[in-house]
Amino acid sequence: MTPQERSSIENGIWLCSNCATKIDVDEQRYPIDLLIAWKRKAEDRAAAESGRPPSVHSSSLLLASVFGAMPTKDALNGIPNVHDAADSFLNSIDPRLRVRTSYVDSQLTCEVRALENVPAKIFVPPSIRENWASGFDQLINHGKDVALPADGIEITGSPLFDALFSSIKLTDVKITRDNKKPAILKFEMFNTESGQHEQFYDFVGYASAGNTSVFFDGSACSKLLRATVNFPHQEPTGSAALGISIQYPVWNDRNVNELPYFEKIHSFFEHLRSHNLKLTLEIQGLHIATLEGNLFNNSDQIRTTLSILHYVSYARKISSYMDRPVVFSSGYTISEYFFKELFDAVETINGVRAYDRSSITSNPSLNIVANDDCDNISFLRNIKNYTIVYRELENRRIFPFGQEISMPQLEMRLDDVTPVLRKDASTISAGDVVHIELIMNENFRLSFNYSDKNNNLNIEP
Repeated sequence: MTPQERSSIENGIWLCSNCATKIDVDEQRYPIDLLIAWKRKAEDRAAAESGRPPSVHSSSLLLASVFGAMPTKDALNGIPNVHDAADSFLNSIDPRLRVRTSYVDSQLTCEVRALENVPAKIFVPPSIRENWASGFDQLINHGKDVALPADGIEITGSPLFDALFSSIKLTDVKITRDNKKPAILKFEMFNTESGQHEQFYDFVGYASAGNTSVFFDGSACSKLLRATVNFPHQEPTGSAALGISIQYPVWNDRNVNELPYFEKIHSFFEHLRSHNLKLTLEIQGLHIATLEGNLFNNSDQIRTTLSILHYVSYARKISSYMDRPVVFSSGYTISEYFFKELFDAVETINGVRAYDRSSITSNPSLNIVANDDCDNISFLRNIKNYTIVYRELENRRIFPFGQEISMPQLEMRLDDVTPVLRKDASTISAGDVVHIELIMNENFRLSFNYSDKNNNLNIEP
């Protein structure tokens, strides 16, 4: 082979330095025919992809390979550089608009702000027009930000919109107002019957004005509580659109006895059921509006929230009583059964799980195995106005927030009962299971407690 043939492009193949060395030193493993086949395959692939933009996957692989060759510091600096480059490119499409991108949890977000009036048209398909009409009413008349479904919509009026719609599939569109002002909502509660008055923490957030009302959105208690409310420009004719919610994930993975602001928030929702409210909106120290009266009309929400808070308070009591940590989880589903389970446990701990004759519709009963001489059965036939204490053989397990706790032995105490045998005593033999009815006398009382004793049945005069 002449020097000209050796250096010609027909005899060349692009390789990295490592692969080039391997090929040069191992001619048997890498024959000429194999190298020519590699070259032709690479050229064909390049020709097929010519003029086509790289796929998202290919771009990710390219960036990964570039970052992998960098020191860690330079690779980390490359992340904001990629965003800056993407933003610069998008901003160059239409100088009337400014774009900022973010990518979190596999979700691409493009924030578009107008620097001047930009005439635009939005085509909304019939299936979601009602959603958009309601959303624009909230945005324009009440100053609320809105999130709207984007399936099938088209926005025209800027080449930037064309570029975005051709490159990504929109799942939703969030439209926000630019006239938001830092604001404070002062929250007072008062009971007209008792005269009780309480001022809660201030809610800190923002306010934005619509055509008919001013909308406030803010939080208190280190963002555990969120409040939203509309202050009408005119005197309100009905209850205000007030919303109060707990941001439960803030408590996740914490011991239930160490939840910040729990007692304060629990008391706050208890007061919402029986107190009138006075809400005062201030912007930069200036009084803007006041609402007063029975403003919170969502009683279902109060009941649901209080049920959750009661459940947490039960878990706190059990955790302290058993000296066992219980961890809060906002993803746990509280069923009626598990709620009653914790309620009964706490009533038992507090010594108030008790019932009189009026609470029980029929006489209680028990089953006793006759001993060898059947004298335990004979003994029961001859007693009146006794106390019977029964202890369960196995300790009950309860599951606050799905975490198992084995409680002490449950003791059931029946005061002032008379055992009655509804069977001929002469027919009873050793080992028989005998059903005994317990007649409730005048001072009857059934109570439950936790016990550390080992015997299962006591009969006391």
